Amino acid sequence: MRDSLIAALQETGLRVRIVGEATGPRTQTFILRPEGSTLVRQIRSRLEDISVFLGVPLISMRLEDGQLKVEVARQDPDFPALFETVRLGKIKRPGDVVLGVNNVGQLVQTSFRDLPHLLIAGTTGSGKSVALHSILTGMVATHAASDLRLVLIDPKRLELRRYAGLPHLACDITVQAQAAADTLLGVVRMMEMRYQKLERMGLTSAHECPAEFPMFLVVVDEYADLLSDQEAGIEDLLIRLAQKSRAAAIHLVVATQRPSVDVVTGRLKANFPA
Repeated sequence: MRDSLIAALQETGLRVRIVGEATGPRTQTFILRPEGSTLVRQIRSRLEDISVFLGVPLISMRLEDGQLKVEVARQDPDFPALFETVRLGKIKRPGDVVLGVNNVGQLVQTSFRDLPHLLIAGTTGSGKSVALHSILTGMVATHAASDLRLVLIDPKRLELRRYAGLPHLACDITVQAQAAADTLLGVVRMMEMRYQKLERMGLTSAHECPAEFPMFLVVVDEYADLLSDQEAGIEDLLIRLAQKSRAAAIHLVVATQRPSVDVVTGRLKANFPA
């Protein structure tokens, strides 16, 4: 692809040198350096011509860290397995999770200490469930049951049932709205008890003593379905947890197919920064 891109640039009359490249699972990224009188805007104006010359979907160009980077779709896209990304990822502390590979082939990691709560929205087929499974399996593969406790709420009864029987589960997988409210209320009570214990121990965060306070990850797969039972008070419980649970090493992942304003309200979004 490098030689083809050079030929395409020359064909369009642009004087550009390729000074670096990186290969990701779906794209190749080339770092370009204009030479002579060639301007960046001239390169940008010829992107469609270059795409046609290469026979690839419309390529993209961006300025990043003072470098001009062009992304070209690979003709032989790669689909990295989650197992490989987890195996190669270096988990430095409890709560770290490997999310995947970026467009230049580098591992992408984050930590629930930093998020600290995650809201995922996506229509059917957009990859929302894949993202949920990547997070869950990545966490389970890199954390012992003594370090990670899972609370799973799955009103669709389909996506999360494959995790039944895991030693990481703090309770049975919940499927009913009222039962979900009872489960979340139990997490709220545990959070308050953790705060009392932290006060007695003179600590400001449960993450300072992971042996005493294993991380709790609360995952809700289809949040909109739970709101059908308004008396359950699901939103109030989630907001209460989101406001206070970070220091108690309790983190939330909430997913929904319907991120409309009546489902993902302003109050909810304000407390889910990621």
